[in-house]
Amino acid sequence: MSDRKGDSEARAALSRSTRILPPTEADNRVFQSDRRHARRGWERLRALPFAEQAALVESETELQSWAMAELFCDESARATASGQGHDALQLTKIALRIAALTREDASWRARLEGFAWAHLANALRSLGDLTEAEEGFQRAGDLWMDGALSHPGPLDNTRTMRLEALLRRAQGRLNDGLGLLDRARSIVHTPEVPILQVQRGAFLAEAGRWDDAVQELRRAESHIAASHAPRLRLDHGFNLAVCLGLAGRHAEAEECLAALTKLAAAHGSETDRLRVRWLAARTAAGRGKTAKALTAFAGVRKALAKQGLIYDAALATLETAALHADASTAEGLTAEAKAAVRELAHGLVPWTQPPSEAIPRGAQATLKLFCRLADKDGLTAESIRRFTEDFRRTGGDPNLRPEPWPTLDE
Repeated sequence: MSDRKGDSEARAALSRSTRILPPTEADNRVFQSDRRHARRGWERLRALPFAEQAALVESETELQSWAMAELFCDESARATASGQGHDALQLTKIALRIAALTREDASWRARLEGFAWAHLANALRSLGDLTEAEEGFQRAGDLWMDGALSHPGPLDNTRTMRLEALLRRAQGRLNDGLGLLDRARSIVHTPEVPILQVQRGAFLAEAGRWDDAVQELRRAESHIAASHAPRLRLDHGFNLAVCLGLAGRHAEAEECLAALTKLAAAHGSETDRLRVRWLAARTAAGRGKTAKALTAFAGVRKALAKQGLIYDAALATLETAALHADASTAEGLTAEAKAAVRELAHGLVPWTQPPSEAIPRGAQATLKLFCRLADKDGLTAESIRRFTEDFRRTGGDPNLRPEPWPTLDE
């Protein structure tokens, strides 16, 4: 599949692109050579505006390779994982153009275009355009099947399944997303196994299958190396710490947080480090260290609100209320607990007023009812816990990483 025909291995790989045969070791050496060549080209392009990147791709045949199209797709997936959906969309448009310009067998070029279309659909999903994303994945699937005469070669179809699973999650079809991840797991044969496992762990957690999630994430540990992207290792650590806490395995969560704290200090963002503090507050609560947990939650809530993470701050506030509820007696909440919950609820009231794009509609309805009942001293310990769980289930746990870093390197 290489445009460079300087040796017999490259020519063999090129001719093999039209066969229904898995790649040989010789093919794989050529693929890696093509990827190294693409990375050198990317170093010239990465700092340029998208319009200049697109113009160079049109004019320079050296940039019109399958590996360059794949690299642009990789960069797009990284962009969506970083919350940069508009950049991801531009990158995938260039990837599609490169795929159309490659001098490949028509059948295999259809595979390449299908791969790029899946990344375009993922970018649309990240921007909230779920209808267009659905159509994009349909187009990707059609093109992939158009290329059925050719082996995918270096292209990893499990990547497209992982991306489509994110769309199913966004559509509220979590079980369908899990089905796609299970299908990918059954055929995966690439180094990207740990990425799939980290994502599947998050999906299982969102389905309430916390022990299954822990088991999946523990399996991922054996595949994640220190040489892998720090972002992927952070995503794994966050998912595992969250799942251990939700499963009530607080001693294990505490051990996990010790390693995660060091990793976030070395490689994480300010928000990553704040989230570690949040998980530490949860773990302290789970370990019965109430005073320590309340102090930690107070600092976390303030910092989350300061960063504009309103949903997160609201969830941390409800978790604080649930911690106060633990001080209840058989007769109900103590006077001190009622006063603390009322004060927390008053702080939540501004976030219940429309419009509040920061909090999903269903979660906002839960928050409103909680505040109304708290003001009337109408809450019990059990109802506070239920409100907290309903809020988390409706809006999701922001400390989970259902879209882990999509490649093994940065």
